Amino acid sequence: MDGEEYDVIFQLIENDFALTEKIDEAYKEKYGNSSYLSPMLGKGPVSATVKVSPRDE
Repeated sequence: MDGEEYDVIFQLIENDFALTEKIDEAYKEKYGNSSYLSPMLGKGPVSATVKVSPRDE
């Protein structure tokens, strides 16, 4: 929600090719007609993909 703060951790997604493929397919479905799709699927953005999870207390 707007203005809310959450205590989270960020984990790099490395070598999870199945998850990367799912993410790519979701981008293709959502942005299929966009000129921005190709750059989103490049090695740079893919290598920066992170999982955001609540921090355990």
